[in-house]
Amino acid sequence: MTLRELADRWRQEAALFERRGQANAALLLASIVQEFERHITEWELEALTVPAAARETGYSQGQLRRLFPGQKRIARKDLPKKPSTPTARRPQAA
Repeated sequence: MTLRELADRWRQEAALFERRGQANAALLLASIVQEFERHITEWELEALTVPAAARETGYSQGQLRRLFPGQKRIARKDLPKKPSTPTARRPQAA
């Protein structure tokens, strides 16, 4: 589950609280969701240096410079994601 999906779920729960007559709980959760989404957006928009972006993505600085020519900083939301490798499952003991 992504952070945005979590925020959506909380928003749905706030609506459920509202429908069930729990207005205070609904307002509290809606307020938390707003603040949470604001922090997510700030995190996504943070401009990282190329070395910091390389540490975060696992891509080399050279590769990031080729992908983002001339940019000294790259917004986190624009960074490429390396494909994840599936984790091997251990066989279950009998």
